[in-house]
Amino acid sequence: MKSGDWFLPMTIKEINQHALIAEALSRGAVGFTYEQGQRDSFDSSLLKTSNFAVPNLRDYLFSLAREKRAQINPQIAVIAGSAGKTSVKELVGAILKSWHPQKYFISPDNQNTKIALATQILRLPSDCQCASFEMGARRVNDFAIPLSYLQPSVVALLNIGSAHVGEFGCKENLWNEKISCLNSESAKSLVVPSDNLLILEYAMQTGKNVLSFGYSKQSSIRILDETTEQITLRIMDDTVKLDCPFQGAAKALNVAASVAVAKSMGAPLSAIQDGLQKFDGVPRRFQLFQWDRVTAIDDAFNASPESYAEGLQRLKKLSNEKRLLLVLGSMLELGESAEAEHRKVAHQIKDLFGLSARVAVATVGTEANWIHQELKSLGFSSDQLQHFQSAADARRIQNQRLEFDLIYFKGSKSIQLQTIFGDS
Repeated sequence: MKSGDWFLPMTIKEINQHALIAEALSRGAVGFTYEQGQRDSFDSSLLKTSNFAVPNLRDYLFSLAREKRAQINPQIAVIAGSAGKTSVKELVGAILKSWHPQKYFISPDNQNTKIALATQILRLPSDCQCASFEMGARRVNDFAIPLSYLQPSVVALLNIGSAHVGEFGCKENLWNEKISCLNSESAKSLVVPSDNLLILEYAMQTGKNVLSFGYSKQSSIRILDETTEQITLRIMDDTVKLDCPFQGAAKALNVAASVAVAKSMGAPLSAIQDGLQKFDGVPRRFQLFQWDRVTAIDDAFNASPESYAEGLQRLKKLSNEKRLLLVLGSMLELGESAEAEHRKVAHQIKDLFGLSARVAVATVGTEANWIHQELKSLGFSSDQLQHFQSAADARRIQNQRLEFDLIYFKGSKSIQLQTIFGDS
């Protein structure tokens, strides 16, 4: 809350914020809109302040966002997909910052829900030239409302994986919702992975301008080579070497996707090169840091089967012959596929790192125990494996860290792996 704000006491995650109206006013709000039927949820004396009631606060917020969007005319890119949304959104934002330094907008953190996105549209300055948003979905029909007020000129669908399949009920529902973003009426251009033929073919059938990215020869933005500091792309008919001095899982794919989005928006190559060169990565997405005298990687902001695979593959390139500790937390919201997906992680570890005694694995959380069990069955010794029910229990890893050269943290945000190293 800031002085001069107007408060909408939404009910979010079962928290009825009508009870917080008094606090909002004390923090500087000049008034509030409340929902009819919630009159008994706050002190009647607060009605002396500017206020009015509406039948439904969510509908009211979304209508405000649509009205605001009709008054401004920025180019807007929306990034969707099961993994990589935040990284690509931030990469596109870095390019937009270089292109329009004073007149760009990047949606903050991973705030990608309907309510968060509506609030962001309301915050857009009237002279904004370009913006990069990420859009998430956890259930059927989640995309329709934000697309109605975001009105993007470019929509990027990075992938369709298994994240949140438990909340969708089945993979078919998840697929149908994710792919639906490509039907955005306002979008003139679509950005999709060339290596996923189902997504690519669907995009082509929309009749919109389609830019594809990936490793395959038919890619509009094709990845030719990747080093630690540089990525070489074939952009249409030109070969371009881009300085990208940051770390990240699926780094080359994310860079290629961001270039495709930026090109669709009309950004010049000079802005693309400058933005990527200055980009320093996304917090908690494969972020390197020093934990005492040991190099560690925090990749535990979120976790899905796809991001797990990408992170482990990226780690393999950095690990060489280092003494390696994998601290792996549960993946949540996977529904009936949870056990199979966790056991699959164990096989990925064996395929990438073998049974080397230089590799140890500590699993954290109920579901992560399936990784632990599968590693045992694959031949990992008891000396290499530990399992902890919670991050609080796993804090004893602090006493072991100097035994390793590289420590990798990966898991769903709710497992709170950062508490293992955060206060040490």
